Formats: sequence, C-alpha cells, structure tokens
Amino acid sequence: MLYHVPDPQQAINEAARLLKPDGRMVAITNGAGHMRQLDELLQRFTGTGVKPHHFHTPFTVENGRPRIEAAFADVEYIPYQSHLWVTEAAVLVDYAASMDGSILDRDQLIGDFKALIDRDGGVKIDKVSGAFVARKPRKQ
Repeated sequence: MLYHVPDPQQAINEAARLLKPDGRMVAITNGAGHMRQLDELLQRFTGTGVKPHHFHTPFTVENGRPRIEAAFADVEYIPYQSHLWVTEAAVLVDYAASMDGSILDRDQLIGDFKALIDRDGGVKIDKVSGAFVARKPRKQ
C-alpha cells in the first residue's frame, strides 16, 4: 500500500535494495474508479467537491508499473475487481466519516443513504484494485 508513504519511489527502491535475489515485493493498490459511486454520492449529498478516495493517487493501478519497473526486472500485475453491496446506511456513513468526517452531517447522510437503500435494496460500490508482484531487483 505504497500510497501511504511520502515517497513511493524511494520505498520501492529500498525494497529492491533489501530484497534477496529470489525474493518478491508485493504492492497492493487501488485504481482510478475505486469506490467511485461512494465519492459521487458523497458529493451529491454533501454538496462538496471532496473526493475521499483520491488519497491513493501517489501510487495507483494506472501509474504503478513503471515505478516498480525502474527497480525490478520482472513485474506482474494481478487485477482484483469487485464491488460492495451495502445494505446498512449507518455502516456506509461510518466508513465515509473515517475518510473525512468534517464533510458529514451524520444524521442527514444516514437518511439520504437509507432512502437509496430502501428504494434499491442496497448501494453498489465498485472496487478497483490489484497487486503488483515484483521479482529480480535491478542493481542499484
């Protein structure tokens, strides 16, 4: 989860430096469409331009390969696309609040999500993520 470190390239380079020749580095990350529906709903219901799921942009499915290939000779990407089907409004609001609680009127948002869930049976949220498996560190 290299999007949590201040300098993903430095972390990749350090992993390559420390890894045994037959070892592997695995980097899990998200893509551009990760939880897009939740972001859109939060924008719609809160009226803000905040996109909580853009925190991962320093290292993504889309930009990760060349960064890892700079330090490793063999890089494989394994996609993992799935979705959440959320049927409890409070759970969805609690998750959103964990990303950025300052944008939320909790009770109002629970009501908004509950109305959607009552109408549609749940809220579908796509997850776009995957794993980069890197082998054969390049000499540094």
